[in-house]
Amino acid sequence: GNYILLWCLVGVGGYLIRVICFGISTILAHISAYTILEGIRLKIANRLMRAPLGEVMGRRIGYLKNIIMDKVEDLEPPLAHVIPELTSNLLLPLAIFVWMLAIDWRMGLSILIAPALAMIPMFFLMKNYNSQYAAYMEANNHVNNIIIEYVEGIEVVKAFNQSTSSYEKFVGAVKSFKDFTLNWFKSTWKTMNLMMAIMPTTLLGVLPVGLLLVRGGSITPAELAMGIILSLSIVGPLMKATTFINEAKSMEYAVEAANELLNLPNLPDSGEFVPINHTDIVLQDVSFSYDGTTQNEVLH
Repeated sequence: GNYILLWCLVGVGGYLIRVICFGISTILAHISAYTILEGIRLKIANRLMRAPLGEVMGRRIGYLKNIIMDKVEDLEPPLAHVIPELTSNLLLPLAIFVWMLAIDWRMGLSILIAPALAMIPMFFLMKNYNSQYAAYMEANNHVNNIIIEYVEGIEVVKAFNQSTSSYEKFVGAVKSFKDFTLNWFKSTWKTMNLMMAIMPTTLLGVLPVGLLLVRGGSITPAELAMGIILSLSIVGPLMKATTFINEAKSMEYAVEAANELLNLPNLPDSGEFVPINHTDIVLQDVSFSYDGTTQNEVLH
């Protein structure tokens, strides 16, 4: 009785340590994530202040809002969750796999059967993922531009009695984005559900292989029971790990978009102080072009 009570207390203690460590890691990860997001937004704002006017005005306001607010915010889930959660969700299955190998190497290999089979529908699921995600981001940028332009220009639209045509453009953009997103999701439902149905079935390989090994005397029934329990415990972490695939792609596009603004050219500045010898106002060697080239100057 005392032996069972001891291991029950060990189990409860381990669970409490897990909860405490998870809470601490989540808090620290969120603090770090939002500190990074703050730094990125401030750097983008500083670069826009120093960039040529043509570079800034050449981008639609919806595009800039989408990057500064939405795209940068897309970095939060990977930074705040992937680092602490994905690490644990990968380390636990790895530790269980090593434990299964310690029981019997064939038991260790049998636990890989279900994930290996799940990779087949996942291959077809990811076949067109990059191109579809790129099209999704393009549609998302378009609808963001239309929404912001509609909201900011609503006063002008009403003043010139263009409410109907502008609203139709707004509705059309939203409906087009909705249709594209639903069609993409519908095209992945079958393969996604098949993958999610196969992934948790770790007993598909462990149970028959384990029974054969028990029958052959290679392992004991107790070791088979332990193998079954261990194989079931990797289901949750594996399922959670697969959800981070989309987070990784979202982070990739967010970083690319942020880098585009962070790499805008700066206005030339010598950094030297020029003494003012007189107070006359003189315009000399002044030129301007919207695209920054001398061929398309609108002011000489």
